[in-house]
Amino acid sequence: MIIKKHSNRNDYLLANDTWVRDFTKESVPFIDLNKNLIPSDDFQLVYKNEFKNNKEKYPNFDTENFYYKNILIVSDGFDFKNKHKVLSSLPSDVKVLAVNNALKYWELVGDNCPEEEKKAILFYIVNNPYEECNNFFPLKNRYWPRCIASTRTNHSFLKNYKNNKYIYSPINTSSYSGPNVSYNHKIDDYRNPICAAISIAYYFGVENLFLFGCDNCFTENRPYSEETINGFRSYPQQIKSYNLIDANLYWMKNKKINIGYHSSGIKFENASYINLEDINTFFKERKDDIG
Repeated sequence: MIIKKHSNRNDYLLANDTWVRDFTKESVPFIDLNKNLIPSDDFQLVYKNEFKNNKEKYPNFDTENFYYKNILIVSDGFDFKNKHKVLSSLPSDVKVLAVNNALKYWELVGDNCPEEEKKAILFYIVNNPYEECNNFFPLKNRYWPRCIASTRTNHSFLKNYKNNKYIYSPINTSSYSGPNVSYNHKIDDYRNPICAAISIAYYFGVENLFLFGCDNCFTENRPYSEETINGFRSYPQQIKSYNLIDANLYWMKNKKINIGYHSSGIKFENASYINLEDINTFFKERKDDIG
């Protein structure tokens, strides 16, 4: 493990070739040391999204006093369509932040879902700047929870999103700064919505954090993929993303936040693996410990 204590007063953990800032440290400047998070070919696209989204005057996510102690971050990992149904039994005080295709395939809402099996998504978190972002729209239930989006999110996605939208500003990299707009709080997202959701959860005051389906793995032996664990495989870029997420969890763990996860493939080093049937117990035990 390599940690850099920088002269700018920030601390950074090296994950592969990326420095992951300690976003839990207070009274330090929002400075990202990385140069290559945004390829130069994307500068124009990202700037265009930021410029257009800022003109829409979406409220910043930190303009309201959100506070949620128990948070579950859900992505559409391996066997999501079957596994996510267990989340219907989560207590009402466990709030769901959804990312990637979790919103598209969410079945715990709608007329075809029994009332006792329904579970709402608190916020959908998104930061994809490309047109493919529009593929994340809900597929079957036309369910639109509130959205928290990066200022760099694809502009047409946000224009077409059917519920209240908040934005956040990612911290600038050393190679890209974006439009000159002032924000009280910035988010370390590394162009990864799970990293963004972790940082947002911390801002919300989370004490018990659970990551569900936050993997990107498969069992087929696809070209250029690498074996991870238990017969699963991932592409190198997906493995890198996993390590970025784990590095963010390291800073959360240092703040004594309880972190659990259920996913396939690579193991998180900074969270406790929880079996599918024990997710409710994870939250209940933490409440019992507090009580």
